[in-house]
Amino acid sequence: MRFSFYLAEEATTPGGVDQQLVNLLHKLYALGQRVIVRCPDVSRAERLSGFLWKTPTVSFAPHATEHEDETLFPRAEQPIYFTTEGGNPSQATVLIRLMGSTSETEEFNEVIEFFGGLEAEKAMARTRWKEVKNAGYDCRLFIQNAGRWTLKT
Repeated sequence: MRFSFYLAEEATTPGGVDQQLVNLLHKLYALGQRVIVRCPDVSRAERLSGFLWKTPTVSFAPHATEHEDETLFPRAEQPIYFTTEGGNPSQATVLIRLMGSTSETEEFNEVIEFFGGLEAEKAMARTRWKEVKNAGYDCRLFIQNAGRWTLKT
C-alpha cells in the first residue's frame, strides 16, 4: 500500500479544498481508477457530490453517496463513492481520506490523505505522515502550485 499526501495549499476554506478535490477526482476517473472518498460528515459528502453533478457533461464522473438509494445507485458499480463509513463497498483501489474521517485503510492499493492550507489541517497531516512512516509505509507529498500537482518527496 502506498500513501500519498496532497496539500491544496492555496485552499483555505472547505469549499476551496473540495473544489480542488473534485479536480483530482476527475483525473483519477479519467485514469480508470475506482475511488472511495471518506468524509468526516454527511454534509461534506453531499457537498462533494453536488460539485460533481455541476461539472460539464463532457467531464462528468459517475458517483454516489452512502445515503442514495442502493437500487438506483448500486455501490458496487460506482467509480467514485462518498462515505463517512469504513469498508470498501465499491471495490475501489484508491481511498481518499479527508481530514477528520476514519483512518481504516487496509483494503486499498493507495491511500490519499487530502488536506488544505490551514495550519490546523497541515498539523494533522504532519501527525498522520509520522504515523504512516513509523508503520513502515512509503509516503509521497504532492503540493498544488498554480493548479498543478507537483511531487515534493
